[in-house]
Amino acid sequence: MPLLGVDLFVSRTGYTGEDGFEISVPNTVIEKFVDIMLSHPEIKPIGLGARDSLRLESSLNLHGNDIDETTTPLEAGLMWNVRKRKDDDNKFYGQEALEEQIKRGATRKKIGFELLEKGVLRHGMDIYNEEGEKVGYVTSGTMSPLL
Repeated sequence: MPLLGVDLFVSRTGYTGEDGFEISVPNTVIEKFVDIMLSHPEIKPIGLGARDSLRLESSLNLHGNDIDETTTPLEAGLMWNVRKRKDDDNKFYGQEALEEQIKRGATRKKIGFELLEKGVLRHGMDIYNEEGEKVGYVTSGTMSPLL
């Protein structure tokens, strides 16, 4: 989408789980773009905290936090994104390894959970079971605007 003499990249990826748009703007015009957007009273600025709370409410992963190059679709609960066809002409990178993991089971799994005591969970915090054994770590955490 052309604006301010440059091309903006407008997508509808649902990055936050909301029904809206994401707009990528070159640094050279970002200040002018923000001024134009905020000149409309119905548009309000939000930050990464809002992005995180929205995506967490929708159970969406953030690459680099919740998933990375070492995370398989099985571990992340993303098997619904994996092609189901098994024929040799439609193999995908990592298919054999993923099929093997499905057979033997994943050794780790991303789950959602709710903190029962007052506080806020943050990326990287350790998670312990009732016996005091470390059983995982927090990949993303924030306050829920709905709960």
